[in-house]
Amino acid sequence: MHLRGNFELAAAAGISIGALAVYELASKSSSFRRWLNDYMDPMVLIGTVGELHIHPIKSSRSHSISEAFCSEVGLRCGELRDRYFVIVNGDTKMAVTALHIPKILLIETAIKDNKLTMMAQQADPTTIDLNDVAQKANVVRVSCKGKQIEGLDCGDIAGAWLQQFLESTEPLRLLYFWPGLFSERQVVVDKNWKFNAVPYRKDEVITLFLVLGACEQNLDDRKFEAENT
Repeated sequence: MHLRGNFELAAAAGISIGALAVYELASKSSSFRRWLNDYMDPMVLIGTVGELHIHPIKSSRSHSISEAFCSEVGLRCGELRDRYFVIVNGDTKMAVTALHIPKILLIETAIKDNKLTMMAQQADPTTIDLNDVAQKANVVRVSCKGKQIEGLDCGDIAGAWLQQFLESTEPLRLLYFWPGLFSERQVVVDKNWKFNAVPYRKDEVITLFLVLGACEQNLDDRKFEAENT
């Protein structure tokens, strides 16, 4: 009887373990199933690409492109790099975007022979030689979305042009991303992210800027505001 009781307990335990294993494999929300999916296929479909745009300066007018190379620091098409520049307040060392000054959306850019040209209606264009910026290597540390990051100051001419066109009473500077500079930015996956269960990862992000989280309608509203002020 004693052996029979032990056998029945072992059988019951085996059935319970088997049922748990079946549940873990069948349930999409189980931790084991999620780990298995991440291990077998770490890529998660989150949508399809309808259009490609590159914003050389964060929040500036974009360049519509048909294709781009997705590098470790963002999209690249020819000499165009996505968000390689950001406008900052020279006093507070805080990033300035269209959320603060909507008129930034009206700034157009061109990059040729490693020279950045900023243009806008009713404003003379100005050109910055990025080779000179890199050679001077005036490193500035700023705060962007609560994270400390560094970039190269593009000089007084760029700052003066921005301040005049944007009609800012605060001193403005233009920073240029440069590989190897200090950055606190990291991407840590949160299991509660919307729409999809995504693989658990922790990525080092070495680009200078965060993407401006704004929908198309929001950007259109801000462009209208900028053009009518």
